[in-house]
Amino acid sequence: MRHPRRACPLLFFLILILSGYRVAAQTPAPLPDIPLPDIKEQIETMMKAYAVEGLAVVVVRDQETLLSSGLGVQADGTPYTSDTPNGAYSATKALSSFVYASLVEEGLLDLDAPIGQLLDDAPAAWADIPFWRLLNHTSGITMIVNRPEFEHLEADPTTGNAEIYRILRPHPLDYAPGKASRYRQSGYAVAEMILEQQLGQTWPALVEDHLTGPAGATATVHAQLASGARTTPLIASAGGYQTTADDMAALFRALNAGQVVAPAFLEDLLYRDAYTVNGYSLGSILDVIDGVRTLGHQGGGARATVRYVPSRRVGVAVFTHETANYGLALHVADLLVRAFALGQQPKLPISAPLLEMRTAPASDIVAFYEAASAQPDPAYDFTQAEWILNQLGYLALSDGRIDDAITVFSLNVRAHPGSANVHDSLGEAYFEQGDLDRAHSSYRRALELDPSSVHAQTMIERINKQRQEGGGP
Repeated sequence: MRHPRRACPLLFFLILILSGYRVAAQTPAPLPDIPLPDIKEQIETMMKAYAVEGLAVVVVRDQETLLSSGLGVQADGTPYTSDTPNGAYSATKALSSFVYASLVEEGLLDLDAPIGQLLDDAPAAWADIPFWRLLNHTSGITMIVNRPEFEHLEADPTTGNAEIYRILRPHPLDYAPGKASRYRQSGYAVAEMILEQQLGQTWPALVEDHLTGPAGATATVHAQLASGARTTPLIASAGGYQTTADDMAALFRALNAGQVVAPAFLEDLLYRDAYTVNGYSLGSILDVIDGVRTLGHQGGGARATVRYVPSRRVGVAVFTHETANYGLALHVADLLVRAFALGQQPKLPISAPLLEMRTAPASDIVAFYEAASAQPDPAYDFTQAEWILNQLGYLALSDGRIDDAITVFSLNVRAHPGSANVHDSLGEAYFEQGDLDRAHSSYRRALELDPSSVHAQTMIERINKQRQEGGGP
């Protein structure tokens, strides 16, 4: 029998107050009314520009579901609805971060406990690794999903995380704990195994107790376990969950009501410097927008994104089944967060009109962009400008239109001179053209801006070698 979520004790509120929090701070400040028809119209305009036929979208503020809807159609032509199942992919980790925060708040998990204290047979190299490093990709434990043994684990529905642990424990760490951050699922497998041993519950049971149960979100399940394709959880906290728009609305309402975890506690926990590396913390990607902290995760090649704003009690989720979506779910989510958590009047992202020009001559793209960005009060949101210009440049490069690619990448360099990535992209186009001098100059600038860029350093060495040999690309 699942236990109901316990109310926060008085001590917890005293801790919040002593930490600088106030209960009143949990009440969102009044924000301008953003007409929902205008929002839906902008989303539909973006869908057309991004060539995406269907998606699900959710916006919740406090206990009000502002939007829980399907737009367009699915791949088979049936309408997208608010109860269409959607894969969360790696955005599953956002849901997992809520569960982990709930476990910590209830005193069921000590994030600072070392693995050697939690596992009797932990390898010596793992002994001092704190639990939290398993969740932010800094443990150094080697990758599992690229090993041949993992294919056998996936194929056998009865194998679980204990088998992953058995495979990994003899292998040396890839790096000293905390010395690097490499995105991988191994830590999540070990964390799940530890929790099952310590608490006597599988990960899906913990999700039901601490997230979906309190929210009444019955359609949010691990797809393979729910279908019977698997009988044993295998890295279920890192991916594989599916949900619906209506379920996500229920989850956000439960979060806002403190039925999962107190929003202030969640924000404080995930934003603690000790648990954060490169904007990643305990299963969540952190993003501060105009001074407001947000958290969440994306997955499936931008097919899914979950964003939560604890201080404003605003939750946003966007899902699509389409892989070639140019990041539409991420850009729609950003628009919705800005509109309903920050009160900003929504502007169409510059990516929308530029994507409609993706086959146009580069000179037309440059003329449009420069005219649009020169306006005193631009009609478009330029948040995604660097990203979309890079996309257009690579589209031209993949089509063999190298001169057009150089023109667009050069525009991006002028617009974002401090970005190492745009200089790297321009260097790639010059290299393809055979202009080694300009390619070298671009890569050198990329390396100056980002000394850790392995790609820029490798290309500089390659160009130097070709110069010595007198050859082309």
